[in-house]
Amino acid sequence: LADAVPGTARRVLVGYSLGAILAGMAAAATRATHVIGISPPVAKVGLEAYRTCALPKLFLGGDDDFAFDRSRFDEEFERLPEPRAFRALRGADHFFRQEEERVHRALAPFLLGREEGGE
Repeated sequence: LADAVPGTARRVLVGYSLGAILAGMAAAATRATHVIGISPPVAKVGLEAYRTCALPKLFLGGDDDFAFDRSRFDEEFERLPEPRAFRALRGADHFFRQEEERVHRALAPFLLGREEGGE
């Protein structure tokens, strides 16, 4: 993409569910400048893939998500290198049913380079 669209300075690698873990694994092998992990299934898989990721990272999780264990996420999140941020969506499940607009609002500043920092 960087070659196809000259002048594209921001290349955000986005992964959802297990793809959020894979995005962390792939970040070092790509020309991504930022990474987003949406609903990483930390109830089953840890965030080890992000432990050496120096790119700016944003994670998004719902508090009604069967695969997103918030307490385990918080423990692992604290061990990740900066920059890192987390956005929680109250009432959202793993699939973000009927939550598309809220997901967009949570991710847009990071995608557009207007983020104000982490939680």
